Amino acid sequence: MEKKTVLFGQEGRKKVLEGIEILHDTIRHMYGSNYRHRIVSNNTDPPKLISNGYFTSSQIELLNPILNIGSSLAKKPLQKINSEFDDGNILTLLLTLSISKHLIKHLENNSSLSLLLNSIEKGKTLLFASLQKQKLQINSANNLLQIATKAADGNEQIASHILEGLKKINLKGSILINVDQNKEIEVELKNGICLDHSRVLLNPSPILNHTKVFIQDDDIKTIQDLLPILEQTRAIEQPLLIIANKITEDALASLKLNSMRKLLNVSIIEKSEIDEKQKHLLESISTAEKVIVKKNKVFIFHKKFSENICLINVNSNHLKKTYETCLNVCQHALNTGVVPGGGLALFNASESIDLRTLTNEEKMGCEIIKTAAKESIKTLIENAGFDPNPILEEILKKGTSFGFNNKTKEVSNLINDGIVDSIDLIKAAFDQAIHTAETLAACEVVINTNKL
Repeated sequence: MEKKTVLFGQEGRKKVLEGIEILHDTIRHMYGSNYRHRIVSNNTDPPKLISNGYFTSSQIELLNPILNIGSSLAKKPLQKINSEFDDGNILTLLLTLSISKHLIKHLENNSSLSLLLNSIEKGKTLLFASLQKQKLQINSANNLLQIATKAADGNEQIASHILEGLKKINLKGSILINVDQNKEIEVELKNGICLDHSRVLLNPSPILNHTKVFIQDDDIKTIQDLLPILEQTRAIEQPLLIIANKITEDALASLKLNSMRKLLNVSIIEKSEIDEKQKHLLESISTAEKVIVKKNKVFIFHKKFSENICLINVNSNHLKKTYETCLNVCQHALNTGVVPGGGLALFNASESIDLRTLTNEEKMGCEIIKTAAKESIKTLIENAGFDPNPILEEILKKGTSFGFNNKTKEVSNLINDGIVDSIDLIKAAFDQAIHTAETLAACEVVINTNKL
């Protein structure tokens, strides 16, 4: 037997929105605070004290199924942001709730959804144009050190290791954070090649030693296409890395089955094109000394290659995560530029949107965007124990580089303090939040099925 819960229109949207609010209220106080934690417990593990917003949100399952739909809907953009940036999760949730709440309120007043979505897009365009004007390029090692230190939660040693690694590769090579419990933390150059890839198709072991690298230019249609290389590596029990342009589901299923049965030790990554120079180098070696397969990169080491990879060895997975977050922030800052952090860039951009120049239809969505853009700086100030209004008035008087420094609890020049954010992260957070809000607004029926 099954029991179905069905909610229509605004009733359904409001209930789902309530689930988003619960998720928001659970982690919003962790934004910008080093002292606000959550105790997370389940049926199997002992309670844990958690300070990571993304991990906390991932543990939340609400008993009410409709509320849980809202919570799950809000988790999706957090997963995407965390996957790409290792940061920005709480910002994304703040934006998601604000945009969703005001969008639903307009729908309650019988506003046209299509007009609302068009005006939201208008507001986003104006906001992003203002963010672009605030963008700064990193022009000194000191700037980068400040950014790295902030990304590493104030740990100057981690920041200096990341900076040392970036210097070793002249900002052009690749950095790999590796866990080795038998070594002290060290930064060293290695001979290797790093390949970007679209996805990992099969990877029973993330680290492969003395590995055969096989590049297949043509599509792999059946396992028979790979039989010679599979037989060759299996005979000597050698790991195999296959770099494939495309592989059919049937061929992949056969390889997975043989891998599960321990008949093959093979990893497969999908990559549409390989640089000719890299391809020539890979084909010139019989065996790679080591292969490390990551989510979107593969590192292949051999003494014949140039010193293109900086290896940073750390002694724990927890430390590895902090190093990777710090590295990710620094690389985004170098590649795409930064804007003032602490919610200031969004606040400035919000202030730059002049509603007087817009039509009545455009104003609705632009007001939603303006309000959402102020959420991060207001939440940051509130979490520090202050009333946002007088501080925001002070910020407006002092100029566009001045914001609230959460560490000193004072208004100061955030650029000089090294408090900056990746412009790409902010844009991605806004895009994800708008997409989630639009999904909710377009929902006319909410259905949940429970087994009795």
